[in-house]
Amino acid sequence: MENNEIINRLMSETSTSSPLESDDEVSISDARVVSIRYKIYVIVLLFLLLFGVLDYLLPTWDKWMSLRDTSTNKEFQITSFDQKKLQYDQDKALITKIESNENAIVACLNYKQGCKDLDQDLKNNFSFVRSYLQLNNLYDPKMEINEKILLTNINEYLLKTIVSTGGQQSKTRNGTVNSISFGEPKVVVSQLYSIPVRLSATFETKDELLAFIENVDKNILENKAYRILYKIDEIGYDIMNYDKEQTVDIRMHAFYYKE
Repeated sequence: MENNEIINRLMSETSTSSPLESDDEVSISDARVVSIRYKIYVIVLLFLLLFGVLDYLLPTWDKWMSLRDTSTNKEFQITSFDQKKLQYDQDKALITKIESNENAIVACLNYKQGCKDLDQDLKNNFSFVRSYLQLNNLYDPKMEINEKILLTNINEYLLKTIVSTGGQQSKTRNGTVNSISFGEPKVVVSQLYSIPVRLSATFETKDELLAFIENVDKNILENKAYRILYKIDEIGYDIMNYDKEQTVDIRMHAFYYKE
């Protein structure tokens, strides 16, 4: 009987946890909770720190990029200014040569005389040279454009051919005007303007038409007061009947400047 009680007590003590072991388990659980909280605080602190750094760096980055773009734009403007100044100086030098050699240029273009003696810069820029000399001031404060100069230029220059006979130059008519009409002037750039010109003219042969085209594109009128720069847009000509007289519809633009 006593043995049974002893056995029961031993079994009871064995199955019952000691107060010390229970306290240790509680301490371990508390430590885990504290550790988890600490990790959460650290993560939150890192996020706050990251947002703070980004909040500082992003505006700083934008400012740096803006300063870099501004610096790049200024460098481009300086380079562009230098290039424009260089081009301006070159054009100015070329214009000085044009004005001092005007008679020789006209003789070369109109009569094919003395071309080999011209300055090489002039030869290399014949298109610009001719355009500069042909450009005229057609502005009229009362009529907007001086149509008298246009009409005289067409009748007395475009529709006449220069003929050399025995060392003498004369002009013969290469076509007959049927009608002339002008459109509305428009600004091309700054003080440069253009005006549409529509011309109906009769040419007896293709050679007369070709002489007209050469006057428009290549020659220079010797009388400065009536010079005009043209650009041909369209010519209505029947090439199949080149050996017959034809009435030709010609559309051009006349260019001029306004002082």
